[in-house]
Amino acid sequence: MSEEFTARLLTPEEYPQWDALVDSVPSGTPFQATWWMGTLARELGAYFAIVGCFRKGVLWGGCALFGRRTGPFCRLVFPPTALYNGIVVKPRDTDSYPTQVMHTIAVTDCLGRWIQQRFHEAHLTHHYSLLDVRGLVWQGWRSRVRYTYILPLGSSEEMLRRAERTRGAMVQQAKHAGLRCEPCDDVEAFLPLYARTFARHGLESPVPLSAIAAIYRAGRERGAAQLFLTRTPAGEAVSGTVALWTQRNAVLWLAASEPAWLEQGASVFTYFETFACLAKRFREVDYASANVHSLHYSAALLGGELRLVARTELTRSPALRFLHALRHMGRFQPEEG
Repeated sequence: MSEEFTARLLTPEEYPQWDALVDSVPSGTPFQATWWMGTLARELGAYFAIVGCFRKGVLWGGCALFGRRTGPFCRLVFPPTALYNGIVVKPRDTDSYPTQVMHTIAVTDCLGRWIQQRFHEAHLTHHYSLLDVRGLVWQGWRSRVRYTYILPLGSSEEMLRRAERTRGAMVQQAKHAGLRCEPCDDVEAFLPLYARTFARHGLESPVPLSAIAAIYRAGRERGAAQLFLTRTPAGEAVSGTVALWTQRNAVLWLAASEPAWLEQGASVFTYFETFACLAKRFREVDYASANVHSLHYSAALLGGELRLVARTELTRSPALRFLHALRHMGRFQPEEG
């Protein structure tokens, strides 16, 4: 069946067609849209392209490619701050489960072969709605399971009932402190919070703050992003989130808080205010963060429901495999004695 499909790079003139596909199918996310990944690639000087999978002139799937060059090696790497960068598949209009399964395998098989022929290494994390990655595995791609949290949305009362009871107490504490959370576009006030959130753990932002601002502005121009900022009665910004969305999927992209205000419930309050606003348009939001122990704990207490996420990896070059093995050994040296 895969022989019926062909893969090729899309021209920039075809990007609106790709964005329309990403916007309308279950496996599409904001991170695969040209406005998000294209902006990130420009900011970081990375390779960016879209490979599409066609049959009889119809675009049935594709993959947004974010690449780096390491010496002689062409590598598709996971874009920093993304949740997903995997394959997007347009489902068949059929009630036949076998037909749908075969279709998904055929599209992923076609795209996997195209990527395999052109890149020495590839790392793809697929949306949780696309768990069937056998079209890649049967070609020799490695697969492993990741996780994400999905929060069902509703009224503030409904969401607080699903959450662990201390979360409700923290929301009330924040309200008593006079905190207010509103949608706004003051991304310059959010960026220092984001930087301090990483600094609290001895880390730097995974991308320059200017790239965060550029991506947010690109999303706002498309009507696919919103910043939510929590301020004190004196107007000081103490917490914030950035949500992104397609027509079908909403995701919580970034979150940050002033460390001194964490105990006053600022971050939890901001989350629930963000969720209440998103509930006007969506039934659920992808919270992610399930793969980091401390963040998983927070998401679980908010009432998140666990979903499996498929990650597929391919390394064709023996030299690259050797370099990865050396790096792994250096990171996990056994203690002597």
